Amino acid sequence: MPYRIALILLIFAGWAGFTTPAVAQGWGMVDTEGAGGAGAYVCAEPGAAGDSAPCFRVTCENDAALHYEIALFSDASPSLADQIAVELRVDGRASGLLLFQTGAQTEGMASLSAPFDPRLHGALIEQLRKGNRAGLVIQNPAGAIVVPLSLRGSSKSLGAVMEACPLPEVPLDDPAAMVLDEIVRACGQLEGSVAMEPGFERHEDLDGDGRDDVVIDYAAAVCSEMASLYCGSGGCTVGFFLARGEGFSKIFDGVIRGYTAQPGGLLALDLHGTACGLYGFEACRKVFRIADDSFALVEEIAGIAAQAAQAADRAAARAEAEPKAESARSGAGEEDLSPAQARSTENRQDDERPSSDTPEPAPEPALEGAGEEGSVVLPAEGEGAPGDLAPERPALVMPTAPFGG
Repeated sequence: MPYRIALILLIFAGWAGFTTPAVAQGWGMVDTEGAGGAGAYVCAEPGAAGDSAPCFRVTCENDAALHYEIALFSDASPSLADQIAVELRVDGRASGLLLFQTGAQTEGMASLSAPFDPRLHGALIEQLRKGNRAGLVIQNPAGAIVVPLSLRGSSKSLGAVMEACPLPEVPLDDPAAMVLDEIVRACGQLEGSVAMEPGFERHEDLDGDGRDDVVIDYAAAVCSEMASLYCGSGGCTVGFFLARGEGFSKIFDGVIRGYTAQPGGLLALDLHGTACGLYGFEACRKVFRIADDSFALVEEIAGIAAQAAQAADRAAARAEAEPKAESARSGAGEEDLSPAQARSTENRQDDERPSSDTPEPAPEPALEGAGEEGSVVLPAEGEGAPGDLAPERPALVMPTAPFGG
């Protein structure tokens, strides 16, 4: 639904402290007297029909962590999604992609908020401070809304906010921060920006030692220029980091279709069919020992047997999650998939299959199976990682499959 771009400040108490009119073209400071913290904001120029304009601000008042806010207005109460993507552009170039959560909606007014991530947004703030013009591209279901913003006064206002608002702490030896830096750089080479979806970082005890390990789902860090940057017909890139000492040790990262932590310190990876010498769309599962950090292959399951094992794992996961989700369920689907699993499911539907007229022979099983863009290097059953791999590198090396399958 197209929006009239407007703002009624008194509807939202949090926006009532502006020190300049809502239609101001330059940046100003939010009056946070009694609320603590600081806030800087800018409002777009009114529309030709006399509408007021939406405002964008960066703030940390009322003991809230540093975050972004946008206020919108429409002719009728807007039916907004729970999550709305908003791209920030500075001097004509993409500078950041933020995922805003929809908050209060009253008489056509909508308030959106997004967290500040120090791993992603330091450069964005600097661009807003140094640029000449900026804009918001709000991904409205009926079509993107482009909102031009002035950056006059942004350096002083944003500088004051960044000085007054403490940045959220990033843990030392943080696997998620390390991977995110890698993704941001890769996306930046495409002149894109990265937005976070839920599920990027998950904590679970993979090896059964009683400590939470870290699983990183690369697909949950979405590049604005290529959403499939880390997904293909072989699945999506996932990284596994085991808690060791005071930090974490990477045991594996590569393209998979799913995984299951099994008792006894085992990790089952569901792979592209070629890893088992089959067609790409066929099921392949390899189970590795991770409790002793050897990443030795202990079992290979292929074809129908692998499909049955995967189905049993999904059923067990649903049974375990059912009591926890019962009170919160509202029209959920059969399975709650992570971004990587969801993309992998879509990609498998498009995976290349042999022609029914002239079937191609399945490739012969091999330790180095020919993948779609290179080889899949797997240790033989009972063997450890190849000796020429550095200890910090994964023993299983799988190149990303072609984008889009």
